[in-house]
Amino acid sequence: RNDSFDADAFSRAANALFWRRATEVVQSAALQRVDLFDCVVCIDMCGDRHRVRPVPLGALAAFLDEAIGVDYTDGEHTEVVHERNRRNGALTALAYAPTGRPPPEETHQMILKTFPPNPGLSWRQ
Repeated sequence: RNDSFDADAFSRAANALFWRRATEVVQSAALQRVDLFDCVVCIDMCGDRHRVRPVPLGALAAFLDEAIGVDYTDGEHTEVVHERNRRNGALTALAYAPTGRPPPEETHQMILKTFPPNPGLSWRQ
């Protein structure tokens, strides 16, 4: 059993990755013609090539199932957080990474993140 997953370090790394790629996320949403406030920004920390991309809220469960094989069952909580963040002008993100634990244990760690409005970068394009 591998219990060495550091949730605090994971959260900090997800924040750093988001901010390094924030401009790309805004541009990606513009190219997809989606409003970032209708999306959850997925911070994929699996594998060598970390990715950060907007996923429409309604497609999140299917996306996670396809991307990492996780049956995402926390949709109701995500919707509540997403709506609160939208009202406050903040983005909702979901970071995920492998835990190193074999099934049936939790194979991936997931954490909801809130990114408040940033005066230096508009969430709208």
